[in-house]
Amino acid sequence: MRKPITLLAASLMAFVATTPSSAQGITKPLLPVKLTKSLKGQSKASDEVLAKVKRDHPLLFQRKSLGLSSGTQFADAHRMIKVRKGGKVANSLLTSGGEQLPLWMNIVTESSAGIYSLTPSATMTPTELVSYSKGYFNGGVGLYDGKLGGVYLDASYAGWGIILVYFYSFDTDTWELADQPKSLGDNYSLIAVETAHDPATDQTFGEFYNADASAEEFGVIDYNTLTRTTVGTAKHTYAAMGIAKDGFAYGVASDGNLYKIDRTTGSETLVGATGIQVANYQGTYYYQSGEIDPKSDVFYWAATDSAGVSGLYTVNLTSGAATKVGDYSSDYANGMYIGMVIPAPAAEDGAPAAVTDSALNFVGGALAGNVTFKAPTRTFDGSNALSGSLNYQVIVNGSDTLKGTTTPGAVTTVPVTAQEGVNHFALRVGNSVGFGPTSRLTGYVGYDTPLPPDTVKFDVDDTGKATVTWQGPSAGVHGGYLGDLTYNVYRISGTDTTKVAEALTQTTFTETLPTSALKQFSYGVVASNGHYSSAARVSDGKLVGSAVEVPFLEDFTTSLGLFTVIDANNDGSTWQWEKSDKCAAYRWNSKNTGDDWLISPPIHLQAGKAYDVTFKARSISSGAFPERLAASWGRGNTVADMTNELQKDTLLNNDKWRIFSKRITADEDGSYYFGFHAISDPDRYYLQLDSVSIDLAPQTTAPDTVTALKATADANGYLRATISFNAPTKAIDGSALSSLDSITVAKGTKVIGTVKKPVPGSAYSVVDINASQGNNTYTVVAYNKSGIGLKSSVTVYVGVDAPSVPKVSALDKTTSVHLSWNAVSGANGGFIKPGEVRYDIFNVDDDGYLSDSVSSVTGTTAYDVTGLNTNEGDVQNYRSWAVRAANAAGKSSFGSASVVVGKPYLLPFHDSFKNQTLEDKFFGIHRTTSEYSWGVTSDEAYDGDGGAVSFISYTAADGYIQTGKISFAGAVHPKLLFYYKVNGSTPATLKIVVEHKDGSVDAPVYTKDLSTNTETGWQRAFVDLPASLADEDYAIIRIQATATDNMQSTYVYIDNLNVIDPEQRDAAVELTAPATVTKGQTAHLVAKVSNEGLDALNNARLVVKVNGKQVADTTINKQLATLETATVPVDYRTTTIDQSTSLNVTAQVTAAGDLVADNNSASATIEAVAADVAAPTDLKANGLAPTKLSWTAPTSSSTSVTDDFEGYTPWSTSFGDWTTYDDGGYAGSLTQQGSYEHQGEQFAFMDWQPSDIFQTGQGLDPHSGTKALVAIYQLDESGNNFVDADNWLVTPRLSGKAQHISFWVNNLQGDGYGTETFQVLTSTTDNSKASFTQLGSDYTQSSGTWTQISVDVPEGTKYLAVRHTTGGDQQFVFMIDDFTYEVSSAPVAYNVYRDGEFMAQVESTQYTDLTTTADGEYTFKVTAVYADGSESAPIETLISTSISNLEASGVKSFDVYTLDGVRVMKDASSLKGVRPGVYIINGVKTILRK
Repeated sequence: MRKPITLLAASLMAFVATTPSSAQGITKPLLPVKLTKSLKGQSKASDEVLAKVKRDHPLLFQRKSLGLSSGTQFADAHRMIKVRKGGKVANSLLTSGGEQLPLWMNIVTESSAGIYSLTPSATMTPTELVSYSKGYFNGGVGLYDGKLGGVYLDASYAGWGIILVYFYSFDTDTWELADQPKSLGDNYSLIAVETAHDPATDQTFGEFYNADASAEEFGVIDYNTLTRTTVGTAKHTYAAMGIAKDGFAYGVASDGNLYKIDRTTGSETLVGATGIQVANYQGTYYYQSGEIDPKSDVFYWAATDSAGVSGLYTVNLTSGAATKVGDYSSDYANGMYIGMVIPAPAAEDGAPAAVTDSALNFVGGALAGNVTFKAPTRTFDGSNALSGSLNYQVIVNGSDTLKGTTTPGAVTTVPVTAQEGVNHFALRVGNSVGFGPTSRLTGYVGYDTPLPPDTVKFDVDDTGKATVTWQGPSAGVHGGYLGDLTYNVYRISGTDTTKVAEALTQTTFTETLPTSALKQFSYGVVASNGHYSSAARVSDGKLVGSAVEVPFLEDFTTSLGLFTVIDANNDGSTWQWEKSDKCAAYRWNSKNTGDDWLISPPIHLQAGKAYDVTFKARSISSGAFPERLAASWGRGNTVADMTNELQKDTLLNNDKWRIFSKRITADEDGSYYFGFHAISDPDRYYLQLDSVSIDLAPQTTAPDTVTALKATADANGYLRATISFNAPTKAIDGSALSSLDSITVAKGTKVIGTVKKPVPGSAYSVVDINASQGNNTYTVVAYNKSGIGLKSSVTVYVGVDAPSVPKVSALDKTTSVHLSWNAVSGANGGFIKPGEVRYDIFNVDDDGYLSDSVSSVTGTTAYDVTGLNTNEGDVQNYRSWAVRAANAAGKSSFGSASVVVGKPYLLPFHDSFKNQTLEDKFFGIHRTTSEYSWGVTSDEAYDGDGGAVSFISYTAADGYIQTGKISFAGAVHPKLLFYYKVNGSTPATLKIVVEHKDGSVDAPVYTKDLSTNTETGWQRAFVDLPASLADEDYAIIRIQATATDNMQSTYVYIDNLNVIDPEQRDAAVELTAPATVTKGQTAHLVAKVSNEGLDALNNARLVVKVNGKQVADTTINKQLATLETATVPVDYRTTTIDQSTSLNVTAQVTAAGDLVADNNSASATIEAVAADVAAPTDLKANGLAPTKLSWTAPTSSSTSVTDDFEGYTPWSTSFGDWTTYDDGGYAGSLTQQGSYEHQGEQFAFMDWQPSDIFQTGQGLDPHSGTKALVAIYQLDESGNNFVDADNWLVTPRLSGKAQHISFWVNNLQGDGYGTETFQVLTSTTDNSKASFTQLGSDYTQSSGTWTQISVDVPEGTKYLAVRHTTGGDQQFVFMIDDFTYEVSSAPVAYNVYRDGEFMAQVESTQYTDLTTTADGEYTFKVTAVYADGSESAPIETLISTSISNLEASGVKSFDVYTLDGVRVMKDASSLKGVRPGVYIINGVKTILRK
């Protein structure tokens, strides 16, 4: 059954949001509680969570909805080829059955989904235009610009409270995706309940949800821009809608009435009742849709009533009454019909209309007949009568085209010859304008296979007289000719099937059954017309006698049979018949442990004889919800009678059937019962039971199995099989057999033949003249006086077999690709004629879909694809071809092969999978099972760049990933260098294999057996590659991993992949520098020295210069192996004393014997920007030896600020002038349904914006705004242990005054954890951790609500720190927000320079230089330093010992002023006559001495 959708306005619980650009534009669902902390292995249990959600919300998952995939994937060379069934479909071919109206709809059934076309008729079979299962248009649809686009409302994550909304579209010419699915985020106003297209205005009108989905409103949507207008509020919810010629919209509402809707005001006027109940008593209804034909003004409605019954209707726009047009064919009867649109007309207006009254006329079983049709009398648009001669075409089965002429209105008969079976006919007529729409006929020609007889009834009276009656079939399987029918009747008891009547013409049969022992009997009836036989129709079973005789088999095909259900705990959750899996099933109870019995009918056992009891059972949840089962047996059918153990309490923890068997012996003759006891824990899922059998165990003196058993199909493909064997010569105990009573050959429950009194050791055969097309399994068993012997079985495929899938290979020949494949055999091991097999070759597009046909060949197993160059193109990718085999029996699936096309990569080749990507490189994957997996992960990274590849297999399997094509031209010593990590041992082997252009591979160049691995952490692998690769066009590197068993959860990681051709000795350097720096701040430079050579690099020297001045000279003491690096940080303090506006930084590496000079140096330019900050004033100098300086601080003020952390980049781990210190752990996950930025990384606090990912109201909301600081619980490097928190958050520089500081904290309460502890500390010096002293006692935050923390700090406090100290077992999520403190605009220090050299940094406004001399001459400069490190412009003063010294300095003239501004001299050539003192000379404060 299909799931009704609750009206969204009343039922939406949660929505989706789009992560902003700060979070890299990744669309993430809003994740609801429950949030949990987990260790690394525990975080991979999301399957169990999902299974529980599916169980708790079964209706949400009855229709499978494939989610939109995203992320980085390897290209799969052997991917399953997908067939885009519609291909390119011309509009003129979208009609059928003589009607000129195609309806396009999105149809979803249990087995198919996509866009279909159908024509209104009594019985409608939709034509697939495109298969698409990643979504469907349940949120509105429209035609625009040659596209069919709409909205998909995805509730498949509703179990987590997640609703996703996507938009996508198709090109209506090619039916390719025109717009890939994209998230609409929280724009719920674009979700429509129903839409209608107005061809007059080309607008799409509809009923939509408002912004928060709390109400419904009318509006017009533009699918090009994804914008919508609002017309008015809707009073009703509409299931179907269209726009009529009068300009009004008409809609069928959920109340079953038709309403007229004013598209300008939104007013709704009742027209009348449709007569169909749409919604149920809860107000819910099934998805459906409608549209009004713009040519005829007929309202078509694809309706589904409240009972789930679907059909196509027309709705009278005047009365509202609905009239049924027809039903959908059986394959689509239970489909979901949504998003109806009516495309453009199927022909030119002046072309003929479609033919009418088309019919197939074949007499009896004849294959020769005719097609009749009535030619149209008017043009397609109906405006003109047709005249003159018309051309017709009748296309038979898509290939034979019969042509002729007819006249308007003439009934035309065209002789045709068809093939026996289903035939397809296309009919159309044309004139000078063109052909009209195509009408299609499909019919079965020749003798048809009868349907099974109807209503087979079986009654038996007290004397054992059985009466069987039935009704003969009135039609064939395909609706074809039946002819005269006769009937065969079979009696079925246990595994015995006996033909009791043959070729009956009447529809009744009687016989007398034995009543001595209880047996279950049923009867099967088969209809035959001499050409084909029907399947058997089997009656219900009835017990006859006192007990069932063995062998007993119950496979629960149609019901629980004769079993009794006992709900011992009376909780309503008990055994039931499971229709879908045809078995018995126990359904979970959310509170109670199972105590439910399923007890067999009485089974007659004989004293002293042994019996084999077998059954199978399973849990259906793949381990997420294990079940428990026990079994017992006894003399009665009550719980108390179950006294003997058959199977002890057993845990069933996966969805694979487990077979249980036990041999029992009855103490005395009589009836026995067998009970199956469901004892599962509460809140599990489904426990299933099947195939219960009880059979007499062979005695040791009974015959052993037959030998030389063989089943041979007829060599010419006829439905016959010969079963041959040798009669056994020994008993089970090994003793010789002197005689045998019989040997029976059975197929299922039907005995095919019996050999009477066979001679031990002799050869015999039995022929099955009524074998079935396909696999036939035969069971052979011998009997003697000791009873039944051991059984043997053999299976054979009978009939002409369809071909197997070709195994295709592709050879790159640069300007062509050579495809080759094996000569196929029968797909099922059956008969096939190789010379009659045709091979069809197709291109495959980049999405894995079958594309255009390349060629078809017969008699050969190779083909050359030409017209390409495999080395062209900047981007490498797979180019794929598909080959299928076909014969008269059918077509195989597609085998495929690929070559990598594109320009080969050059050396050096490098990929470190940075940020969990393939770094725009091509990688392919080859595997044979989905349980074998390679992926790109952020769980581990050797180089800390957030990416590596990982391998895991949950079964024994082999496969590999491969690089793209790599050119080794000119290489002398090619090498492969990579790093791998596996913690401990795992049953797997890692190999490196080189693949050549011709597809051949060498022996592995590297092998690592991980089953004996004792290493942990990252390991280095340095591999020699063949030098001969330099002579080849290219080669491909395979990283092959072979699992010999289930690897459990032990992943193998690989990172930093390098293919290189190094020189013997080669040192290289890279330089990283900021783009800008504010003068006064420190420029943090990083020089990275790397060894690019083969030899180890020792004692490399690094010199770093800034503007030609050497600032670092370092020797790398660490020995560096090939491609290893040493990072050297260099801090260069800038100053405003330097007038340069840019800093030219160079790094130079030198090493002994370096053979490559090009990479020995690196450079960068940093823009040096002066800060706009106040400088000190009034610099005074007093005396020499020593010199005392004093100055006046710039004007400043103190301000109280509250940092709400809203102004920083969301999800950043650094923010403004705050300082953090991390505990070294790795941030853990918060939910198994998603991840957050920086998960798995090391950080103390992060400025998160939880609304990007999580729903509000879950305890994660900031105290104010949308951001807060957060510390998340952390794990050690292995991911297997929690670490204690030691996360520091240090304020920016405080004002230094005594002040009151406050901030808010919160915690997230977990299941027994989440109580957070922290300390508050202060520093009077700097912000290093060692400088802090705790203020007061430890704090505890456990309430799960925001709590304000207030502290008073004394004067002199420069920094305050919050230290998060929660223990590993308790820490979860600790949040801080709205931090209030006082800052000052005053400088934090002053820098003193003498003659351009830095002397000291002081906090006061005085400095004494003890190193000046009495006869010296000095220039002092002082700058103000601020909290962010920026430096003001300097003030300066010049101190000279004498006038003569100053005159000797080279200055030609002097302007001299007193400090109060009085000019003493101007343009003077000498300072003679100036008395000693302090003056302003040439603008510089100067002290003059004699």
